Amino acid sequence: MDVETTRIPLKLKETGFRFGVEFENPNREAIDWFEVVHLPAPLKEASGDTRKVAPEAIQTDLYRSSDALIVDHFWFDDGDPLGKHRLELFVKGQRIYSVNFEVVPE
Repeated sequence: MDVETTRIPLKLKETGFRFGVEFENPNREAIDWFEVVHLPAPLKEASGDTRKVAPEAIQTDLYRSSDALIVDHFWFDDGDPLGKHRLELFVKGQRIYSVNFEVVPE
């Protein structure tokens, strides 16, 4: 049984801590996917493969994969906000998953 984590400690990238999302692609079909994260406050910076799409939202690049299990990791940078967040996963342009989580002090 998969269990969602809904409270994530704000551990910075330098610690090696990562969190993220994984989903199955059982037919191993080539699919395009991306994520949008809604934040409780603006970021100081977007890093990695993310970019700001609104003052309080970031989006990953568009990825393409035919892997049976797809995993994407995120990390926290200095200045990332504490509080309630929402991650949305889009596959083939359609939102297929959404989870609310809270980022808490370490």
